[in-house]
Amino acid sequence: SRELVYSETFTAAFGEHTSTVYYSGYRYEFPVTVTGGTAAKYYYVFSEKEYSAEALANLPLVYEYDYNFRQGTALKNLYAPAGTTYYLAVVVESEDGELSPVITKTIEVPALPAEE
Repeated sequence: SRELVYSETFTAAFGEHTSTVYYSGYRYEFPVTVTGGTAAKYYYVFSEKEYSAEALANLPLVYEYDYNFRQGTALKNLYAPAGTTYYLAVVVESEDGELSPVITKTIEVPALPAEE
């Protein structure tokens, strides 16, 4: 198995996320910015399950990039049911093959707005 080494100079950060009501929950968009390189690939989990530090350390071995990332700027159309807690973890791979340290975010998904 590949030895994962996380860069000290290539890092990722979340911007302000947005959400829209979608069926019985919300669709989220999470902007991700990088410094110290150019983003080439993204690995992420978005789940009701909170992953252990050990699992997150191996994120790039388990969860592959998908095409919801367009032009490498935002993780789009991630769905979460209303009234739940979701956990997001992202690792970015640079064009040079460097891996950003994992970044995580906890999302408290609100209840749906009351019907008018």
